[in-house]
Amino acid sequence: MYDETMEYLKQNELYSLSRFGDSLTDGLFIMRIDQDGKNRRYIYEYINEAGREITHLTKADVGRSMIECFSQAEAKYLIDQYERCFHKGSIVTYSDSVMLPNGQFNAQTNLIPVLDQQNVMTHVVGITRNLTHLSLKTDEVRHVNRLFETYMNQTEEALIMLDMNQRILNVNQAFYDLFEYEKSYIQNKRLEDLQPQIAEEVRNQFSYLNEGKNITHYKAEWKKKSGESLHLSINFTTLPDEHGKLVAVVAVIQNITEEVRAKKALSDSEHRYRLIANYTQDLVKLIEIDGTIKYASPSHEPVLNYKPEELYHTNTFQYIHQDDREKVHKRFLYIIKQKKSGTVQFRMIMKDGTWIWFESNVKPVMGDDGEVTHIVSSSRDISKRKKAEDQLKRLAYTDHLTGLANRRILMQFLNKSIAKSKRNPNKKVSLLYLDGDGFKNINDTLGHDAGDTVLVKLSRRLLKMTREEDIVSRIGGDEFVILLPDIQSTEQAEHVAKRILEEMNLPFYVDDEQINITVSIGIGISPDHANNSEDLFKRADEALYEAKRQGKKTYCVASSSHNSF
Repeated sequence: MYDETMEYLKQNELYSLSRFGDSLTDGLFIMRIDQDGKNRRYIYEYINEAGREITHLTKADVGRSMIECFSQAEAKYLIDQYERCFHKGSIVTYSDSVMLPNGQFNAQTNLIPVLDQQNVMTHVVGITRNLTHLSLKTDEVRHVNRLFETYMNQTEEALIMLDMNQRILNVNQAFYDLFEYEKSYIQNKRLEDLQPQIAEEVRNQFSYLNEGKNITHYKAEWKKKSGESLHLSINFTTLPDEHGKLVAVVAVIQNITEEVRAKKALSDSEHRYRLIANYTQDLVKLIEIDGTIKYASPSHEPVLNYKPEELYHTNTFQYIHQDDREKVHKRFLYIIKQKKSGTVQFRMIMKDGTWIWFESNVKPVMGDDGEVTHIVSSSRDISKRKKAEDQLKRLAYTDHLTGLANRRILMQFLNKSIAKSKRNPNKKVSLLYLDGDGFKNINDTLGHDAGDTVLVKLSRRLLKMTREEDIVSRIGGDEFVILLPDIQSTEQAEHVAKRILEEMNLPFYVDDEQINITVSIGIGISPDHANNSEDLFKRADEALYEAKRQGKKTYCVASSSHNSF
């Protein structure tokens, strides 16, 4: 694409370069240099499609600086490379990498200075080349990119995304700030490389996570880059791809160092307990066994708008959401019986009636006879974390692009529906397997963004044509499955298929571009064609193949005979 011996480009070559940029598989970035005295800003003037895939940027980011487009750590890393090119006045090469579920995408970027007629550097052209076999347009790559964009920067807590072998895929700015890492330090690292003192413990955790099990409220002691210890509460959540295969782990990291230190100090005496509680941001209470509040820290007023004296001699359970009250009460009883500390999450009411999520660390206080006399609770607002965790749960059970059910949740509902129909001989279960006809042409001619928009619009159209109890699922690419869990005849499923085919005669519009697509549909019925979910899927798939063979834009119903339709 460029002569390796060339030291710079001329300004008049930039226009030609951008003209064919979107046809390149390499990432192409044209950066304008804004000089203000000794200060320089690098502004995105052009980004081709491959470049946007690599950086997660969009066309809307053209005209913005690196500082405006990336987290502080990411921006610093990139600016350092561009500054090298500016001061050297010739080509600079640097390496970067993106960890993906199916391997490591190794990238090499060449920065080429651009000079005007007075030989003043006005631009830098960045060309990022893929050094591995992985394609930026594979579903796995785009899936992980979307997970990052959707979730990683929606919370103020530190987050790290890893593949199933502990390799670091990405982190948010809060992670950099908490552990004082720079991007260059964590590149090509595994989690146990960052925390070698707990390597065996990390391996055990990932063995558990690879079984599809999540880990919540895990208490750990990790170290910052400086070696300083941090006490953490970590939630590990596994994320599947479109096909249900586990591809990533997101760790939501809460720094509880100050809380742990405070608790340790509290154990010495109630006097010291009160001294610390008066100055902590957490909501600290001293509670009698029957729930009566004996002491409440001043932090209750800025958080819940209650003055501490308003809470004295009232019962702590009256401030807890009625749906959480029994759970919290049982947890308190267990802690009193076992004489061990514990953690519980619940909603607490503010004075204005608003409910806030809290995580409370509860510790029993023993008298001289060894029996529990009081409970100390230290509660922290986790509303943002709960919101982020809810988003993670949605990601785990919904399609990342359309928001429809993914294969995992579809199979759960299908298994339940078939089991239910076996108890009622008058009920049937139907699967409609849809596949786009020639959908690849949209991606090839108009780009993946346009293709994604069509898939989202198609999803909404399918939802409008189905009942509330039906499940519409995207299981990959342009393949959709509709579960009709409660029908009485094959004709009902055929009626839905006919409506879908008729509705597909209406075009889709993307950026004023009219797009016409059709679908083929295969229909399987249980118990007519299969008695279990796996076989029913196969029969619907076979019927879809037959519909394609018959000329597409039609539907076909499976038969009880394996080879006939």
